[in-house]
Amino acid sequence: MSIQDWGAIGELLGSLAVLVSLVYLASQVRQSREQARLDSELHLTDQMSRHIGTMALVPDLARIIEMANNNPSDLAEDERRRAIWWQVSYLHMNEGMFRRYEQGLLAREVWEPYERGLAGLFATEFLPQWWATDHSRLFTKSFRTYVAQILPEVEDRWSHVSAASIGSSRQSEPGAPPA
Repeated sequence: MSIQDWGAIGELLGSLAVLVSLVYLASQVRQSREQARLDSELHLTDQMSRHIGTMALVPDLARIIEMANNNPSDLAEDERRRAIWWQVSYLHMNEGMFRRYEQGLLAREVWEPYERGLAGLFATEFLPQWWATDHSRLFTKSFRTYVAQILPEVEDRWSHVSAASIGSSRQSEPGAPPA
């Protein structure tokens, strides 16, 4: 064999090595993306659990949130403030989840239950009053657009479960309109 033959074999082996490297890198990128998605889902579950757990641990918070969602006129001023700050915190968590969902880091199946809860809060009179003020500017434009254009349709799709009634003694019957 001539040196040219050896050179051709070397080029062929080098090309194969590059191809194998590219396949390996594509596999690694796919695995990294899947791991990022799973980490994102785990993070949001943990974050939401801690947020909801606060209602169990902080005296009267569950009652205040339920009252804000069902009978906001019965709230004292300090209770209104506590309810709004809890719901603002919830909104910020949902905005983060929405951004992850937009970027493909949350599966639709994972986002839907949180979307229903968010739609339920916006179906009450309490949170929309706050949102209608300049306070909504605390959130990204894409999230504000989502709340204004897409979220109103969500409650209609999931009307058999009123998110505002979660934790309440008044649960909606399947097929019944939201409370």
